[in-house]
Amino acid sequence: MAKTSKGFGDLLKFERKKGKKSPKSEPKITILKTENDNEPYVESNVKEQEQRIGAIVGLDEDGEVLDVNAQTLASYRSYLEQHLTSLCSVTGIEDLGCFGWEEYYTIGPGSKKEHERLRKTKPSYQDTYELLGFENRVQDESYGLLVNVKRISDKKKFCLTLSDLKATAENTKNYQLLDDYSVWFVNWR
Repeated sequence: MAKTSKGFGDLLKFERKKGKKSPKSEPKITILKTENDNEPYVESNVKEQEQRIGAIVGLDEDGEVLDVNAQTLASYRSYLEQHLTSLCSVTGIEDLGCFGWEEYYTIGPGSKKEHERLRKTKPSYQDTYELLGFENRVQDESYGLLVNVKRISDKKKFCLTLSDLKATAENTKNYQLLDDYSVWFVNWR
């Protein structure tokens, strides 16, 4: 599955590159719970999210959030190390990024049986993991922050890209912290 648009953040970045200013009033994004939906609703204000991210990585002379680079990644890592609460349970966002191997099986011609066999040795976006900590290797603009995780079901350990993970418990501090990081990493590279 090819990524098409990354959403409003993509539009803002595109407009910045063209030299245009962001719209004066950004839309408030609200995803409401339907009657048959058991998930809690998520309400997010893009402007507030950019302010939170800017407070972590800094702003340029025009007041825009700084792009992903070695220095801003180091700042984000330091912030997350201080603010993520322990016992953070995470899962994959989608079958892309570090879980890209699964796309062949989820939307392609790959068999379900083969997919299940491979999931025993490879990390899956459908699995739940315990976030153990950050990888000591140097992170770069291509992969971003790397984290060590332990799969809950079988205790296997993996090193995964943080931008491909989300907290399992929505409407929590950890969920917001990881979502903000992913949005920044994807849209400000």
